[in-house]
Amino acid sequence: MADVINWLLGIAAGVLTAEKVDSHYGYYFQDFTAISDEAAEILGRRRKNLVLDGLTQLSDKAAEGLSRHVGDLHLHRLTNVTEKAAGNLGKNKGDLYLTGLTQLSDKAAEGFSKHEGALYLNALKNLSDAAAVSLGKNQGDLYLNSVIELPEKVAEGLSKHKGNLFLYSVTSLSDEAADSLSKHEGMLYLHNVKCLSDAAAKSFSRHEGSLHLQTLIHVSDAAVASLGQHKGNLYLNSVTHMSNEAAQSFRTHEGEVYLQGLAHLSNVAAESLGKNKGNLQLDGLTQLSDEAADSFSTHVGDLYLQGLTHLSDAAAASLAKHKGSLFLNVLLSLSDVAFKSLCNNKHVYWPQSGAPYCAHPRMKDSNNPKKPENVA
Repeated sequence: MADVINWLLGIAAGVLTAEKVDSHYGYYFQDFTAISDEAAEILGRRRKNLVLDGLTQLSDKAAEGLSRHVGDLHLHRLTNVTEKAAGNLGKNKGDLYLTGLTQLSDKAAEGFSKHEGALYLNALKNLSDAAAVSLGKNQGDLYLNSVIELPEKVAEGLSKHKGNLFLYSVTSLSDEAADSLSKHEGMLYLHNVKCLSDAAAKSFSRHEGSLHLQTLIHVSDAAVASLGQHKGNLYLNSVTHMSNEAAQSFRTHEGEVYLQGLAHLSNVAAESLGKNKGNLQLDGLTQLSDEAADSFSTHVGDLYLQGLTHLSDAAAASLAKHKGSLFLNVLLSLSDVAFKSLCNNKHVYWPQSGAPYCAHPRMKDSNNPKKPENVA
């Protein structure tokens, strides 16, 4: 009877007890705001993802029990951890979700330095130099999506990190910080950086790994030319102008290029971009000249032209030669001649088809294929 009473009191108080864990061999315990040391010890021996999203407090002893856990560990509502608890949680082998932490001491950050797995610290807005050095040693993806400012020393510490680095809230970078981050090995997410100096862009040209600069707007032709020398996937979806000189640098680029903000492209620039070896996304283009289409016909990789509503017969004949998937998902009008040309390419994605239209079983052996219903 005493055990039952203790169990009921634990539930009423929002405490996850050993008795409750024993009676529920599962992994989702979102309704509890605290956990007993004994319950943490039991859960630490389980080998699947563990969700404890309701916890708002965690003792050092409980953290020690969870340190033996293998699998992802979700602790989204914890707002602070002691240095000792951080050291124990850092031993968890799996992704660690601590998206409620708003502060992190240098010693606590050091506890995460040996963690193996992705580390989610998306509520942290500031990092000390020492904390950045420690987090840079984490072996897995690092999410710091509330950090706004990135001083040179913090950038230098994070540059040692190997894995994907997420810094969504950073809006600007000094030349020194950019130089440090350019040494980072792995995907680099800087989605909200809106301006970049020529010197900073030159530094990023040496970066190896995907570079995400999705909202970069204020950038010179020289800076774009530098970024074109970058090795890896390149996301520049807010760049609205591409000079012939800047496009020249993409001739030797290897990796996917995302330029969905471009509404116009000269024939000379198209010829250069067509040499890029990797997927090319140009969904902002609403018109494509015959000369530009001819340049893209020899492009190697998938080609996204999901802003085009019309193609000339000549342009269609050129694009039909393209090697790789060709996305024309918003075409509204196409002559019968152009349609038949494109049907020679079995990798064309048509409006609302969801797959290469002319590769559909009912189209493969047809000598008189029909256009999709929404293409005039």
